[in-house]
Amino acid sequence: MKKTLALLLSLPCLAHADDLDYGVAKLQWFHHSNVDSNDTGLADLSLQQWRLQTAFSKPLNLTDSLFLIPMFRYELTEIESFGLFIDPYENQLHSLELPMLFVMKENGSAWSYSLRLNPGIASDFEDIGGDDFFVDGRVGAEYKLSDSLSLNFGLAYTRLTGEPTILPFAGFQYDMNDQWQFALRGPTLQARYQLSEDWLVRFVGEPGGGIWNVEEFGSQNLSVQSYRVGVNIEHQLYDDLWLTAGAGFTLANQVEFLTTSGNTIREEEYESGHFFTLGLRLRDW
Repeated sequence: MKKTLALLLSLPCLAHADDLDYGVAKLQWFHHSNVDSNDTGLADLSLQQWRLQTAFSKPLNLTDSLFLIPMFRYELTEIESFGLFIDPYENQLHSLELPMLFVMKENGSAWSYSLRLNPGIASDFEDIGGDDFFVDGRVGAEYKLSDSLSLNFGLAYTRLTGEPTILPFAGFQYDMNDQWQFALRGPTLQARYQLSEDWLVRFVGEPGGGIWNVEEFGSQNLSVQSYRVGVNIEHQLYDDLWLTAGAGFTLANQVEFLTTSGNTIREEEYESGHFFTLGLRLRDW
């Protein structure tokens, strides 16, 4: 399960989600319930995450067919685990990213291409050094088979497996009708049903967690892995502002300490649990 989930976590999203999925800005809160360890039965784990992401501007036209979308993403994770060490482990973990998405699309072509560079810092901010900084990236293509179906594929460079890795990915988007849309975007599987202009239901499976450099016992990497399966209810509050509320289950929960070269020092696997989420999304500028 550990290796399978690591692969899932490393697969990025290529397909360009429409504004009903992400919009131009999003603020989200997640709460993962307390879960017991599978290894000892004595350890437990709980976490909360706050996420803010936005595009800095509308897409910038570099040429007639090449666009740049500069973005910002910040995530605060509060983790508490009893059992990783003699004393309880708890910490505030920060992730700050400045993604740059380049998209090339010729008018009238069924093909589009993208390159995403994702420099950032992931740390407990106790003692910032070179191990806290990272660069992820991906390159891929999307082919529109019809007005309702598109396929995407490419390669991703990621550190979320514990060490820098290059992995292939693939996905699709299928708009069955005006109400239903199905999509696989990297590790995220989604079925969306639009009840009306201002209400929609979203069934989602997606990874949660991350990897950070921490200074608990010298420079180490802390990896938190989980997969969330749940349902979100979303409502348009005003113009382009939407409210999101959701709940579901967390699967394959795991916490692992690694050396900066990716070797495992200590790990704990946990039982399934549940999560809650609340958020706001700005659909357009």
